[in-house]
Amino acid sequence: MVAKKRIDFNDMILLVGQYFRDKGFEVKENTTYKEMKVHVCACKKGKKKADKVIAEVIAEVSISEEISPLLIGENLRENLENKREKVGVLTYFQIYFHPTKIYLAVPYYAKNLDEIKKLCEWEGIGLLQVNRDKKIMPLLESSDRVKLFKEIVNEQIGGTLDIGMREEIIDKVGMLADHLLIHRAVLTLATSPPSYQMNINRNLLEKMKTLSEEVIYREDINDFCKSYLTQRVDDYDIVLKWVKELWKKYIEIPEITSSFDFYGDFENILKLDKEYRDHFLHQFQVFLLGTLILDGIYHKFQEYYKKPFKNLSENSVFKSWLMVSTFHDFAYPLERYAKWNDELFERLLNIKKSPTVIGFEKILTERKFIEYLDQMDNLLYCYKTDGDNWCCGKPHTINENLRRFLLDKIVFERNHGVLSSLALLKKSESNTISEEILSTEIFPAALAIAIHDQGIWQPLRGKPPSWRKDPCEWEEEFLKCIYLKHLDFSKQPLSFLLIFCDTAQEFGRPNFPYSDNESVQKPQFEDMIVNKDKIQVIVSVPDSKAFSRKQTELQAVTDFLKCSGIHFIFTLYNKEDKISKDFPVTN
Repeated sequence: MVAKKRIDFNDMILLVGQYFRDKGFEVKENTTYKEMKVHVCACKKGKKKADKVIAEVIAEVSISEEISPLLIGENLRENLENKREKVGVLTYFQIYFHPTKIYLAVPYYAKNLDEIKKLCEWEGIGLLQVNRDKKIMPLLESSDRVKLFKEIVNEQIGGTLDIGMREEIIDKVGMLADHLLIHRAVLTLATSPPSYQMNINRNLLEKMKTLSEEVIYREDINDFCKSYLTQRVDDYDIVLKWVKELWKKYIEIPEITSSFDFYGDFENILKLDKEYRDHFLHQFQVFLLGTLILDGIYHKFQEYYKKPFKNLSENSVFKSWLMVSTFHDFAYPLERYAKWNDELFERLLNIKKSPTVIGFEKILTERKFIEYLDQMDNLLYCYKTDGDNWCCGKPHTINENLRRFLLDKIVFERNHGVLSSLALLKKSESNTISEEILSTEIFPAALAIAIHDQGIWQPLRGKPPSWRKDPCEWEEEFLKCIYLKHLDFSKQPLSFLLIFCDTAQEFGRPNFPYSDNESVQKPQFEDMIVNKDKIQVIVSVPDSKAFSRKQTELQAVTDFLKCSGIHFIFTLYNKEDKISKDFPVTN
């Protein structure tokens, strides 16, 4: 028996787009329609240029063998009494985009086509099928349910009543149909709308197909990409699921795996802050971006990574990257919450030192936290000096200045990088985790997380962060020490990769309803070049204001990072002025 050849997702979208072009529509694929990401958007205007749009179509594409009925929504007929209707993307589109007509395109090998066809017919959703020869067969046309309902009623009572009575009944029944649609709209829009934004860039996902077999989670990433591209699932739900599965499979720190649920829930609170940018999806996209880079330069990365350690396992690099990328902003909710709390106490009670500051001082007495800070300080010193092999079980010298600096950042600034690193180490306290893994995988990840934020690495190199003009008196003395003038790839490849990817990954961070900083939300991933000699990430921004803001950040980062032998380049493209500028990391 010959296996049925699956149709490529992008090919399917192009085929559906061409189908509507042949019908005289203007078509855009993979575009945004009324702030929602859609697969195919088609419109038809009158013959004259000034004519208005006379027809609009949205088409959703699925290449799965088993088409999810929840794309359409639970059948209203079966749930009208108990009102347990579940909103699917096409149901949502149908109400949200009304009167635009909605279509679903499915492949010829879909096993549950009869079920899907019945659902589409009931909902008035059009259904297209792509056959073996990649031809489009229309199975159902999208219909106006109110109009269709009126026609059916007219047909049923025609000939039995006089014209006046028949029209009166038709109008009344039509009003009833309108009422049913309004009821449906209320059910659909009164609930939290499904995300369906597809914030993770398709170009980036397509690049993941190039990963080599050396990447231990290559198959997992490929499975994620297939699921993400072919199923309409909320971004936060699917990323949460895969992050937890990756940690469970490759890291096995149960306390952290279960903590991701809380982090995902708290993100909804953070969205109410108009200054907030997504960090949950951001971390996963940093992971994807960095995995591509790590794969391209793996042997050089591995060579540098293993220098300070003995008995490094073959997969330690990939495990550490998974930890550092998906956990580096874990404590960000704590930082934001503390700032809100400070503002409340100051504005309402005129108390500048809120109780949260006093609470954070408990870290001074918390078991092992000071020890963890000292061990990270010692590892940082080991990287800097090419010292002996580092091990977390060895006695360490204490650097009072660094300790004080990090404690100050925790207690008074609640820096999310340092707090995230302590969270990683605290949740790794287990008899089942060997000292070798702690030394070669977890502590390097913790240090990279601790210093990734500009509020940490700028003072370490003797400069205040770009957003602060006047350092405090104690900090002025600290800045003179210059503990880390430059971050060299050959010394700290993990920290280097995190800062590089964290800086590049500003695309695909979703819009939130309360945000008033639109330029922050709109950078786009355009392309990237990855080989053993060159890493180039190309990102576009919408206008000069966003370009200027990002340029300031890139100049600071590329001045801090150093690398010889591999060319790391940020390329920033201004869509408004149509100019681009390279920001290379120098030797």
